[in-house]
Amino acid sequence: MVSGLCLYEFINMIIKTAYNESVVLTAGLMMEGFFVVSLLFGLFLIILSGIRANRQTKLHKSAVAHYRTRLSAHINDQVLTREKAGVDPKEIKLLIKNEKALQKSLKLVANELDSEGASEKVRINGFPIDNRMLEGLVGLLGTIGITGWQILNNQ
Repeated sequence: MVSGLCLYEFINMIIKTAYNESVVLTAGLMMEGFFVVSLLFGLFLIILSGIRANRQTKLHKSAVAHYRTRLSAHINDQVLTREKAGVDPKEIKLLIKNEKALQKSLKLVANELDSEGASEKVRINGFPIDNRMLEGLVGLLGTIGITGWQILNNQ
């Protein structure tokens, strides 16, 4: 309903400026402007939360990669400590073998998170919510503002 009213008012403003008539800023026009700004602000908040949701998989992947690095350093410290303490070499080899298996599992989890982050973005009506959608919204808002300003200053 708001988009229909805005389209009507926009066409009405263009027709009035084409015939050199003045565009009167009425209470109805102000209310429509308020509704448009409110809807765009709500959409802006939805887009920001979608961007945060899409970012979570990247943060999880980063956490897994960080954990892999810390695990490797911890195991290397354990191996050095156990070698100095004179622990059975079979136990050290078992520790290294288990660490490699865990490293491989963590790498597979990180790869899965990476592929999921690339293919399963949060969407609204089929459109992925990301920085491009936010840029489009800001561009739309700026265009509407500049066009309205030009029409109202052309009196």
